[in-house]
Amino acid sequence: MKKREDQNVEQIDDEVLSHLSFADKIGLVQALAHEIISFPSYRYRKLRDLLKLCSDPKDIDVVLKAMIALCDVFCDILPSYRIRQYDDEKSKNEGKVSKDIEALRTQEQFILSSYKEYL
Repeated sequence: MKKREDQNVEQIDDEVLSHLSFADKIGLVQALAHEIISFPSYRYRKLRDLLKLCSDPKDIDVVLKAMIALCDVFCDILPSYRIRQYDDEKSKNEGKVSKDIEALRTQEQFILSSYKEYL
């Protein structure tokens, strides 16, 4: 499990993105979308990479492909239940929560913030 968490780190920065060709960017969009959908609980942080590809001012076609891929990803990984906002004050009143619950809350909040950024 440690290996999968290490692979969840964002790997795309602006400098690398500017050196990629159009075909490489399209391939990257498809690969990221497939990776997130295949392992959403481990790869959910890669949403930031797809969002970064949506803000590329040079290649509008890449932006459109990334937006379509994000739509597919969000349709697939968003839970069917309502995600609540967890405040620090509220969590102090609840007491201690297990590591699994804390990890799930972190994942839900990250997906929710990514979805808001996408909209």
